[in-house]
Amino acid sequence: MYLKSLTLKGFKSFADRAHMTFEPGLTVIVGPNGSGKSNISDSILWVLGEQSAKQLRGQAMEDVIFAGSSARKASGLAEVDLVLDNSDGTLPVDFDEVAITRRMYRNGESEYLINGTVARRMDVLDILHDSGLGTGTHSIISQGSLDSILQSKPEDRRALIEEAAGVLKHKQRKAKSERKLANMDQHLLRARDVVGEVARQLGPLERKAKKARTYQELAAQQAEMSLTIAVDDLHGLQKEWDAAKAREAALAAELEHELDHFRLQPLPAIIPIPGVTGNTGMGIKMVKKSVEQAVGSDIIFNDND
Repeated sequence: MYLKSLTLKGFKSFADRAHMTFEPGLTVIVGPNGSGKSNISDSILWVLGEQSAKQLRGQAMEDVIFAGSSARKASGLAEVDLVLDNSDGTLPVDFDEVAITRRMYRNGESEYLINGTVARRMDVLDILHDSGLGTGTHSIISQGSLDSILQSKPEDRRALIEEAAGVLKHKQRKAKSERKLANMDQHLLRARDVVGEVARQLGPLERKAKKARTYQELAAQQAEMSLTIAVDDLHGLQKEWDAAKAREAALAAELEHELDHFRLQPLPAIIPIPGVTGNTGMGIKMVKKSVEQAVGSDIIFNDND
């Protein structure tokens, strides 16, 4: 694996797009002071995930964006694209070339891309984990770092030796696992709190549920009993209705029989009117007229009777 190409745009002093191609072996970049030689190594360190502005020789991370000059306005974006040759399969991806891109905007937003696909910083670090590249390693030694290494304390030199021996990556994995375990402990504690709260509320809820089930059972029994009573009342009313109709039919038949019998009886020629004597004038005449209309024949009244 080796660095195949590097493209910078808007990064520090590289206002315009600058593309550099590298070949296997040693590559030397030569230039006068202030020409941006150190910015190239800073760009490689930055695209690999560096988050410390101090390591990039700046005060804030926004300092990596071209700040402008008297002849050009400031850029709103810093972008570095680094291409690694992976034909030997050093990186754990199924690509012969791996392009890692990092962008940062003036508003502070940033993004990573792996072969043109949006990714996380953690994804970039995972890919580079076993390659010796990335943050926290000494694969890139910036200006002034050599003196600090030579003058460092024994503990710092030990860390450098552990990195060169491949021990540092295991320590990083251990630290990552410990962080995950700590987070898991927090989640477990939270889960226990939730379980305790649910268990505390379970008793009253169970009693309420029991009351609700009892209410539903009693309501169903009440509805069934109400239906049964309504059916019984309907049957009783039906029987009373049938009996009333039978009595009505019997009374109608008896009345019809009495009327037929009355029609067959001959009327008397003289109908005495009790309590009426003498000449009563209009009263007698009205009685006569009414009787004649009812019988439909001539009737002889005895006025003296």
